[in-house]
This record gives sequence, C-alpha cells and structure tokens, in this order.
Amino acid sequence: MLFIGVQAYKASSDRAACVMNIHNIQNAVRSFSNLNGLAPGQSVAMDLKSELVGPERFLEESPS
Repeated sequence: MLFIGVQAYKASSDRAACVMNIHNIQNAVRSFSNLNGLAPGQSVAMDLKSELVGPERFLEESPS
C-alpha cells in the first residue's frame, strides 16, 4: 500500500515540475516579447533558446 502512495506522489510531483517549467518558459517568452516591442499575439521566432536561456538571461538554465 505504501508503494502505491509513493508512486502517486512521484507522478504528481513530476507533473507539477512540468507545469512549472512551462510556466517559466511562457513568462520568459512574454518578457522577451515585451522588451523587444512585439505586440501581444504576434509570432516570435522558434529559435529563441539562445536569447532566453543562459547566464543573465530570462532562464538561467534549460528546463529538463
């Protein structure tokens, strides 16, 4: 019984980590868009990783 509880806890914590990663990426893209004068809903380049991820950027390290 304890093993089932631990599995459920791990699954929910993994899900929460994924949701937080998505949230952080969305915030980074939104901040990048605001700083570069893009209108809400306007498309941004798909290769933003070099602009968003790195030291002193919007995300310090790439989400796993």
